[in-house]
Amino acid sequence: MTFTDADAVDKAVAAFKNLPVDDQLAALAMIYAEVAGSITPATLKMTSPDISAKFVILIEEMSQEEQLLALRDLLLGGGSSPLALEYQSLDTNSRLALWYQLAQRLGNTIAGIPSDYTVSSGVADFLTLLKSMDFEHLVSFLTIAV
Repeated sequence: MTFTDADAVDKAVAAFKNLPVDDQLAALAMIYAEVAGSITPATLKMTSPDISAKFVILIEEMSQEEQLLALRDLLLGGGSSPLALEYQSLDTNSRLALWYQLAQRLGNTIAGIPSDYTVSSGVADFLTLLKSMDFEHLVSFLTIAV
């Protein structure tokens, strides 16, 4: 990655982190929907899919409201629930695998983006920024963001 490429990834991460958490969740859902066909377990270096699968099962068993609260906690890296604390101990590849598996289930067993959700200008600007990145840099962004 060249200096310019690193700057683009850093700029995307900063723009993402400045979004409200619900916009961050929506943006992640949109990103994963856009690149779902290009992402493979090998891309994510899924060394232990069982770890992320355990999280997915726990989240799937929650009500939609509880799912949303849990996803917010995970994304913000905070929270003191056992799930949030365990998430904080995951390595980067396990976190990527978890978000990939969650994205695959959005709108099915995991609460999806509400039908009345309106993309904010911040999310639109952020997604435009990401569209200028190649796949490798998008994965770099996701590695840092989650």
